[in-house]
Amino acid sequence: MSFSYEKKGVVCFFAFLLALAAFLMGNSFFGGGMFSEDVDGFFSQINSVAVGADLGSLEIIHKIRYFLVFPFYSFSEFSFVQGILLVVYVLPVLAFLKVPWRVRFISMSVFFLPAFFSYRSVLTMVAIYVVVAHFFWRQQSFKFIFLSFFYSFLSTGCFLGLVLIFLFSMKWSLLSKLKKFVFLFSFSILFLVFSGSIFHKFFFFIDPVRFGSASAVSLKSIEELEGFSFLGLMMSVLERGVLFSAFGEDFLRFSMLVLFWFFSLLFLFLNKSRLSLGVFLVYSIGCLLEGLMAFSFIFSLFILFSDYIIRQAARSLFSKPGFV
Repeated sequence: MSFSYEKKGVVCFFAFLLALAAFLMGNSFFGGGMFSEDVDGFFSQINSVAVGADLGSLEIIHKIRYFLVFPFYSFSEFSFVQGILLVVYVLPVLAFLKVPWRVRFISMSVFFLPAFFSYRSVLTMVAIYVVVAHFFWRQQSFKFIFLSFFYSFLSTGCFLGLVLIFLFSMKWSLLSKLKKFVFLFSFSILFLVFSGSIFHKFFFFIDPVRFGSASAVSLKSIEELEGFSFLGLMMSVLERGVLFSAFGEDFLRFSMLVLFWFFSLLFLFLNKSRLSLGVFLVYSIGCLLEGLMAFSFIFSLFILFSDYIIRQAARSLFSKPGFV
């Protein structure tokens, strides 16, 4: 049994309509948005740029984030409009990525995620999904890779995870010296953009009181740093990590993180590739850190696991390989 391209298109189109209708109704009911819960101070970051506050070492990355979510900020009081904007941001990626039809069908589930996650989290999930699709199914267009990096700027953890997946999955031996130079130079520029955010996070873990504000980290503060303890730093990092903080306080979130860790482990055993190893390691590290690194992989892991289940079911039900 095999589907024609026309039938595949019809199935995907109606799946999208169903998902979109459910999303818009759910968005109106739950009142979701880019800044709906603001548990990580994201709104204050964007608002600081809007009012011209002193952002110190975080100025560059916060201004990029402000530019990226400016439409959402402009309609921060209108959740329904923000829902439409999220569809505009996400739909072109889901509709035109070069993935099997069944994966395109599964990816429509992204429109249900705002019931559980902020729009910022959803966009970081889409960013990781593009890179996973690039290495797992087939090479994607440069415009989608660029867009995925752009969306990853919303979270330092997501950006680091995306870069690590690239470094793990790239077949460097097949690249020319020029391409290797271009890739490494591009990554270096991106790390410079994020250097302020990374250093700020590092010093915040050392002393949350002293380095809590955006303008607290500078070359002078680094020179005056005293009493640094690597063990104390690691304890601070782990205590604020998403897995540790959810343990005993948010059973649902803790269970979800553990469940998707098993999904990443299963993907590693079934696929045995650079990509699967990278996903497993980066997700595991993300669970020990705060931020969106771990959560940005959840959508991709869900799609990979669902795709595997569908392919196994199809092989057991249909003898012709054309179906899968």
